[in-house]
Amino acid sequence: MKLKNLFHQDTPNSFSVDISELLDNAKYSFLVDKSIKKEYYFNDYNSLYQVQEAYKHFSINNKETEDIVPINEITARDIRKGADRARLLRSRDRRIICNFVGVTPARGWIKFSVTSQYVPGKRYTVYIKLKEAKSMKYFKEFKKDDIIKLFLTGDLQVFCSCNDFRYRMKYQAWNMGYGLFKELRYPHIANPKLEGTVCKHCLACLAILNMNGSRISKAMKSSKFFKKKMEED
Repeated sequence: MKLKNLFHQDTPNSFSVDISELLDNAKYSFLVDKSIKKEYYFNDYNSLYQVQEAYKHFSINNKETEDIVPINEITARDIRKGADRARLLRSRDRRIICNFVGVTPARGWIKFSVTSQYVPGKRYTVYIKLKEAKSMKYFKEFKKDDIIKLFLTGDLQVFCSCNDFRYRMKYQAWNMGYGLFKELRYPHIANPKLEGTVCKHCLACLAILNMNGSRISKAMKSSKFFKKKMEED
């Protein structure tokens, strides 16, 4: 194989490499990390969960990666970014109205009541947990409003009572760390490729989360959960 066959000119001063030829050719084998299995160069992943599973499998078979710790933080922006386009578009439908209900007293979860897109009068419940809230005692010197605004843009977990979330999204949500409730049943029929991140109701709520910052802040400050966390040593 000649070098000119390995590199293909795309645009002026720009080249791409044919990885398949590179891996199969002994002449250029020094460029390839032998510890990485060949299939990892070709795999296409349909979801964040599949990437995580591939990483786990790779870590088990490669001792050098034991000290590598992946970042396990998912924000509202990350969830919306990983959503499939169809649900993202449906979440913007005017028939889907998200009403902030309040904060659960025992757990401090943000609660929304969301109207159905197609069934008049039907509503779903969306819960959002601000994971950093467990560390409130470290922010005592800050203003309470500033603390909550910080948490709203940080790591969180979600849940929706709709069937789309329960049967298609709940599994990857739990296994990727942004799900509120445990789910170990793989959605072989409903969502075998684990596409998307959450349902349209969650997406709609996450889109207006910061817009409701003042109301959420007021509700959290008066909640038993917040007061208890601020009083902890």
